[in-house]
Amino acid sequence: MATSLEDLLPPISADQPCGVNLEYDADFHALEQAATGKPEQQYGGIIIAAEAPDWLLVERLASALLTRTKDLRVMIHLCLAWTHLRDLRGYLDGLNLLEQTLTQYGSQVFPQFDIEGEPDPYLRINALAALGDQAVVGEAVQTAIIVRTTGGEISLRDACALLDRSRSECPGFPGGRAQLVDELSKTDQPACQTIRALASGIARLRDSIVRMLGEEGLPEMGHLLKCMTALAEVGARVDAKNASGEFDAGPSGQAQTSGSAGTPALQDGRIRCREEALAALRRVQEYFREHEPGHPAPLMLERVQRVIAMNFLEILEDLAPDCLGPVRNILGTSDPIA
Repeated sequence: MATSLEDLLPPISADQPCGVNLEYDADFHALEQAATGKPEQQYGGIIIAAEAPDWLLVERLASALLTRTKDLRVMIHLCLAWTHLRDLRGYLDGLNLLEQTLTQYGSQVFPQFDIEGEPDPYLRINALAALGDQAVVGEAVQTAIIVRTTGGEISLRDACALLDRSRSECPGFPGGRAQLVDELSKTDQPACQTIRALASGIARLRDSIVRMLGEEGLPEMGHLLKCMTALAEVGARVDAKNASGEFDAGPSGQAQTSGSAGTPALQDGRIRCREEALAALRRVQEYFREHEPGHPAPLMLERVQRVIAMNFLEILEDLAPDCLGPVRNILGTSDPIA
């Protein structure tokens, strides 16, 4: 069954490149039902928990339908399934499928622009609205994991919050902003390449929609585009530094680059900012994990990294919460911990 981007782009047939309208087909309704999942149910005193969609089933149903029709609604269901199954890589493939289909087939794509000879763009506008920041696809992208390390993982939403400094730390990703910048600077990694492709991919799709429907047809994707651009710019800044050939003389007099991929440089071995300090702590963690795997130092260093962004009372609450009351009495404050 066709599940790759390349398999889904060719014409369905010579005389009907986009196939037929399957809006009332049983398989179309099965896809919509599968993508919805099952809501919570109650029978008397028995509560049956809600069930999330089976995204492999959604992928299979959507892929099968796309061998018979080129329908934006089906493609968006497939984009949603791919995002849940493959995070940002799946989202990128879904956007590319939509953009290339619109570019190649234009007005022939379902739902069609003309209904009984009258222009009716709203079926297409409503279908594409699912891509918006607050809609189903946009929400799935916000929760997609963009970086996984041995120490944790971080979603797109949390990564953007760290970059714009609206958050100083995220549970499950103890290195915080410094580690995120470190990971995004590894521009040869597939995740970083996907982020950079998405920044331009969203812009291309929006251009295709404007050509077809005008500005009023655009889904609200401003926040996603802003996030992708900010993430991509982290790696772009590192590329620019490497391309410019910036270097410093190391302690031995040998030329050294001012920053290796993913790690802030320490000139003359000295730490000059918090991000370099956090990077040094992570290197110590990596040493112990590789050479002394039974040593507790990495666990303690994770806690050190977590408290660096905290104020005094937050650190005290983290390390010795029972002491917080007396200290507040001494300081004469009752401010809650944020």
